[in-house]
Amino acid sequence: EFAQRLEPDIVSPIFRDFGASAVSVLADERMGGCTIEDVKEFAEEQRRATHNVPGPIHVINSDLIIDELQIAQSAAANAAAVVLSYELLGEDALPDFLKSCAALDLEAIVAVTDEHQATRAVECGASILLVKVDGVDAKVEVIKNVDDTVCKIGYIFAKNDQQLTEIE
Repeated sequence: EFAQRLEPDIVSPIFRDFGASAVSVLADERMGGCTIEDVKEFAEEQRRATHNVPGPIHVINSDLIIDELQIAQSAAANAAAVVLSYELLGEDALPDFLKSCAALDLEAIVAVTDEHQATRAVECGASILLVKVDGVDAKVEVIKNVDDTVCKIGYIFAKNDQQLTEIE
């Protein structure tokens, strides 16, 4: 059973007020309880904070993107970025998805799980990697040969004490 789902207008300013640079919305009702409409509502609430201190933060659609239509929907919802899974898309489809993101002025964050994926994603044009492996040392190993110009994000899904310790 899912915990109570709070509305984007309530949750969105909390991320901003506590210093987040972005908010990632899992726009998959089955997995995260959110929809593309929620992405749109998060983005609208952030837009309304344009003249506030702190100002607006970026909204990321972290849905399981399997179709370029979802990229267009993310752009229409005013998301700043989408998460693309290298594992799901593979190196054949990834370049086309990256081009679609660029054409719609969306940042593409490519999720990788090993060193080969990280290297190939950058060769395909990725400039932001989301490293989805457990443990700090394993994350460092995945990106050890990735150029410093590439932004790297360490994914930590904190659901136990060990993962909470990793965040600290």
